[in-house]
Amino acid sequence: FNLSSSGISVGGAISATGTVRLTGGGGSLALTASNSYTGLTTIESGCQLIILNNNALGSTNAGTVVQAGGSVRFTTQGNWTVAEPLTLNGYGLASSAGALYANNGNATGNNATWTGPITVASPSQIRIVNTNVTMTLANSVIGNQQTLQCSEVNTGDILTFQNTLSLGNDPV
Repeated sequence: FNLSSSGISVGGAISATGTVRLTGGGGSLALTASNSYTGLTTIESGCQLIILNNNALGSTNAGTVVQAGGSVRFTTQGNWTVAEPLTLNGYGLASSAGALYANNGNATGNNATWTGPITVASPSQIRIVNTNVTMTLANSVIGNQQTLQCSEVNTGDILTFQNTLSLGNDPV
């Protein structure tokens, strides 16, 4: 998907082999269906992928990579659980930080749980904003001498690590 300046919402299922790659540096892709594609999902700089279904990222075989300047996001109120392996690079969008990001769309509450393992491949940021947003990282979060900045912005925001958090000697 080439996202030059606006957003695209895909309501139909994406299936079969192959990858999903967000390029173009200026827009968002909202995935609303339960997808079953088996390839890698890559989010390039300036692009954001908005999760609107627990299986939006397809099969968990290949995982999702957020490149520096990109972001994977939960932006609509709900209870989300994503089992995808995730690799984080960078601090997210220049206009709205967070390589992994959750807000509640100005509604009350949004609960996101990431059950796949997370690799911090370069200095990165996880950010939750608005009131009463929770994000639970249920699997390991691992990096080799990497910095992970975690931000909770408003009242009632909670970020929980339920498993191993290992980044080496750099600060969390």
